[in-house]
Amino acid sequence: MRLRYAMFVAIFLAACNSILGNTDYRLVEATGGAGGTGGTESAPATCRLNSNCATGDVCLFETCGPPCNGDQDCAKGSRCLQTDTGTACVSASAATCDAGCPAGTTCSPKDGVCRNACDTQQCLTDQVCSAGLCVGSDQHEAAGALELGGGGAGGAPDTDTCVGVVCNTPPSSDCDSGNAFKTYDKMGSCSAGVCTYTEHLIPCSCAAGKCTTDPCIAVTCASPPDASCKDADTLTTYAASGTCDAGSCSYAPKDKACDFGCSNGACKPDPCVGKTCSTPPATTCKNASTQTTYAATGSCSAGTCSYTPTDKVCDTNQQCAGAGPCAVCKADASCGASCSACAAGNPKCKDLGATSKCVACLADVDCSGSSPVCDTMANVCVAARSCIGLAKTCGAPPISIVARLAS
Repeated sequence: MRLRYAMFVAIFLAACNSILGNTDYRLVEATGGAGGTGGTESAPATCRLNSNCATGDVCLFETCGPPCNGDQDCAKGSRCLQTDTGTACVSASAATCDAGCPAGTTCSPKDGVCRNACDTQQCLTDQVCSAGLCVGSDQHEAAGALELGGGGAGGAPDTDTCVGVVCNTPPSSDCDSGNAFKTYDKMGSCSAGVCTYTEHLIPCSCAAGKCTTDPCIAVTCASPPDASCKDADTLTTYAASGTCDAGSCSYAPKDKACDFGCSNGACKPDPCVGKTCSTPPATTCKNASTQTTYAATGSCSAGTCSYTPTDKVCDTNQQCAGAGPCAVCKADASCGASCSACAAGNPKCKDLGATSKCVACLADVDCSGSSPVCDTMANVCVAARSCIGLAKTCGAPPISIVARLAS
């Protein structure tokens, strides 16, 4: 019974939407009547095409999303995604590779979602480039998305298992025999997360766990521990010469900040060294009347190239669509100085090269009734020419006229 009731309500609402002219697949809200706006932030409207959405919205992943310039324009849990058909907010959980990544985006193998690549173009506002893909902040991403970048300022995944490991618990010194004393340096070296310590076997008369003479007489402290990463951004090195105490060597440590992160006992190199930023993004449309171009030469930061954008308002009789740039509007639906639709009386758009204008006709097919012929010079419909009623000296009509009348 409940199932039948639910089906009845769904059919009833769909019929109401059709009667009310609500053809963009949004259910008209009960409180909004025919003037309702349809989908809400928590339940956005579904779609197949941009034309199914409210003006300005973009259809992505079969959902109408509001336009955006960056994540700051999107609600929590949604991020801004740039595609070939428009830039809009998408739900972080809906924009998955399984749903099919729209043109202009790429599938991230790390987390299985559709993202913008940033190897040749800048990320949108509030997003960062990580492993060649644009990633948003925690509030705009699904859980775990920011793990794409990994540890350290270098932005690459941190696989050094010795980061943060302190090797300062050597085995205890003891008599190896009555004639030898075994000691270990106070600081050791880390490899694959395991500490090892330099061992000294000191010849001496050994009793009760110690030499009866000074054990440091036979010890040379010239084997410091290997350099190690104190944390993801700090390298610790040791003095080449150390000091001996009770047969064990110790070496003075020195910390160094790594600008690009620390890994495997060394500071990471500057990822911009040797990188040339000379492939700016292609010209894009910021909106229908503005195109965005990028400087031919960019700058590198953390291994990622960025290019200074420049916005330019399209000239009169031009508009920007798709990937850009600005172009003369010369379609019947977009024509003339204002790039507006041609109206009745002058329904056709004539391409004049650098400009366009609305005219009555472009060919005979555009004319009918008592004026079936198009004067292609004046672009107006005229009556067919005839010699009926004229003197016989009017002569035969031109072959082109005969052919047109015959057709």
